[in-house]
Parts: sequence; C-alpha cells; structure tokens
Amino acid sequence: MLDDEEIEEQDDLSVDMDEDEPPWGATMEVGGTTYAVSLFWQPLSDPDNPMPEIKETSESVLDGADVFVIRKSGASQYGLGISEEGHDSGQNSAAISLAEYFANKASFVSVFKVPEGWWFLAVRNDLILSEEDVLYLNEEDAQRAFFSMMAVPDWGYKIAPEEWGIEGTEEVDLDEILRNTRPAKLSHLSSVHGTKFKVIAGGVALIAIYILLQIFGMFFGGTDDPLVRSIVPPKIFKKIAPVQKKEIPPWESLYDTSEVIHLCSKGIRSVNITIPGWNIGNVTCDGTGIATPWTRAYGTASSLRTAFKQANITLINLIIDPAGASAITITSIGKVRKVYSYPALSEEKTRLEINEIFQAIGVDVSLSEQQSFIKKKGGLIKTVEKEKYRSIHFSYVSSMEPATWETVLTSFSGLEISSIIWDSSNRTWKYEGVVYVK
Repeated sequence: MLDDEEIEEQDDLSVDMDEDEPPWGATMEVGGTTYAVSLFWQPLSDPDNPMPEIKETSESVLDGADVFVIRKSGASQYGLGISEEGHDSGQNSAAISLAEYFANKASFVSVFKVPEGWWFLAVRNDLILSEEDVLYLNEEDAQRAFFSMMAVPDWGYKIAPEEWGIEGTEEVDLDEILRNTRPAKLSHLSSVHGTKFKVIAGGVALIAIYILLQIFGMFFGGTDDPLVRSIVPPKIFKKIAPVQKKEIPPWESLYDTSEVIHLCSKGIRSVNITIPGWNIGNVTCDGTGIATPWTRAYGTASSLRTAFKQANITLINLIIDPAGASAITITSIGKVRKVYSYPALSEEKTRLEINEIFQAIGVDVSLSEQQSFIKKKGGLIKTVEKEKYRSIHFSYVSSMEPATWETVLTSFSGLEISSIIWDSSNRTWKYEGVVYVK
C-alpha cells in the first residue's frame, strides 16, 4: 500500500530537470527577434487577480521561475520561465503568438525547424499544454515528441518540416506568423511588486546624484576645457552564410527491422496490464516508443501512474483529455539502431514479390505507392524542391506475433516498419511500413 506522502509525490506537477531529460533551449531568434520558448504553462483560474496564483506556482512547482507571461486572448493561461536558463523580461512568447494565429484551430501539434534546433508546440482544446512548448536541440527528440502527440486523435492541424515526409502534415513559415501577431512579452515577477518603490527610489537617487555633482564641481571644477571623448569605431561582424546540408536518402538511416520487431513485441506485452478503473485500447509501437490509449471507467490519473510504477515501467509522458474521460501513456522501447539498407528491387518486382509471399501464406496485404505532397507557392506554405524517393506502403493484419514475421520482413532491402499495432479486442496485430524501391 502507498501512504499519502507517496501518492502526493506521484501527483506532484514539479518539472525539475531529470537526468534523462533531452537537451533544450530557452530562446530562438526568428526574423531578427528573440522569442522565449520552453515555458511552463498553466491555466489561469482568476484572470482579474492573476499574481497570487502565478507567484504560488513559481514558488511551489517550478523551482527558480522568476519571469512570466499572461495569455490574454483565447484560454486564460500563464507561462513561467527561468532567467538562469535564458528567459528574460521583454522577450516575446512564441507560443502565445502561434496559439493566437491558429485560434480557429482548437487543437494543433507543430514542429518548426529554427537555427537553434526544433521548436515543438502542442495546443489542445485551445490550451497550450503545460510541458509541450519545448525547443529541442536534437532532431530525434523533437521527432519523438511529435510522434507521441500524433498518437492522440482529432488534431485540427499538423505542422512539421517538409523534409520529415510525414503524411498529413504541412510546413509553415514561422517568421510570417510571428510578424503578423501581437507580441506578448515576459515580465520579471519582482518587477510587478517593486515598480512603485523603484520609481520613488530612482527619483531620490537622481536628486542625490545631482547635489553631489554640484558640490564636486564647486571644489574641484577648475578647468573650462570641454571633455573630449575618444571615438571608438563599431565592431563589424562578418555574416557567415549557413552551410547547405546535403539531403540524405531515407534508406541510409532506417530503423533496424529486427530490433523494432523484438523491442515492440516486448514493449507492447509490458504495457498490456490491468489497471483498476481504466480500459486499454489498441497499442501502437514504432521506432520511437509505445502509445497506449486508455478509457476511464472510474479510475484516476494517479491510479495510472501507480500501476506503471508498480510494473516498473517508466512513463515518458501521460496525456490526459481535458474532460478526464481518456488518457494516453507514452513509454520507451529503448534506442533502436539505425541501419543502411539500399533498395534492391524495382517497384514492379517489389510489388510482385510481396504479393507472392503473402498469397502463399494466406494473408491479405494492402499495397500502395507512397504519395508525395506538392506544395504551392504563396501563403504560409514553403515551396520545397527535393528529390523524390519512391516507395511502396504495405499494411496487413495477422494473428501471428511480430517475431513470426521477422524472416519475411527482413528479406526486403530498403524496408522500414512504420508501426505495429496490437488490437486488444480482436487479439490481432496490424503491421504497417514502407519498402523503398529503385
């Protein structure tokens, strides 16, 4: 049994840094303006008197928080930042600008590639999610966060870099958005209570300085020569052109098929546990982790956390629907090795070989050519010209476990498993992936 202190500790919303937390940044520069990102967001219950609530959160939840911003349009929220991490008074909040721009989209998930890294933001039912405003410094961390959120249904809009090639997403011009929205600036918590004192103290100080200067001039001012100041030429900084990265074909960095099969099989079994008050849905696994949907019967969020802790399963994220009727747990399968797997067959031969194998086994397989999105010029969507890599998308359902399919799937060069889905109701497995062709 857990005592009250342990339960309280599990429900704590503290965001203290974890040793395994991916590296992140506090600011990014877009269009010559510095924007604050990676803020900790909370709903504001009393917009007419926000400071007691903000101050309490800064002291009890986010250690070291000393700057804040209030969202005045849309849902009432406030974001907290830490000056020691790089946040500062006067910086604009990028999250508020984006939420305001997409006000007609109640829910959207996005990743923007910026010079400092990859900025990730998720807004659900008009609320900026508490810890989903993050500037990731590593691309894989940003992809992991994005794919985790993609497991949540009913996103009104999905934004991701064109180079990621994710179906159903668009690349959007972030500079255009931020230039066409009203800025919301961060303020220091100390400045809110100390402004009046600073004005009075500043006036007294100016008078005192003036009197001291007059006295100093009376006793020591013996020359009428004007003060000559040396002119220091400004520093000239040479602008360095960004290095153009060569695009890498997708088959040069594919998730290893055997590792995905074994790690997903093991991971799906580990999360297939009984939790009082919660019903499990279809479990989805890919190279980044496992997303498990839960439907609430009578349980609480703490019972979910407790069950995973007792099963020795580390939760990467717990996403709870605002109404509290459903939840999604995100867990890790460990780091999957990336491999080089050059396409060996043409599209026609690949399609023929897949059909022959599956017809011999007696399993229906769906095949389709992987479609590429055509971006039009103008508006917010960037025009991107890139080499097109042809591939065949496959999908099939089977009662046979993942390990049974290892020999079949590893026989194709250029193959990558997109997802393995365990249907807990029908007790079947759905396999999806792509095979790149010559």
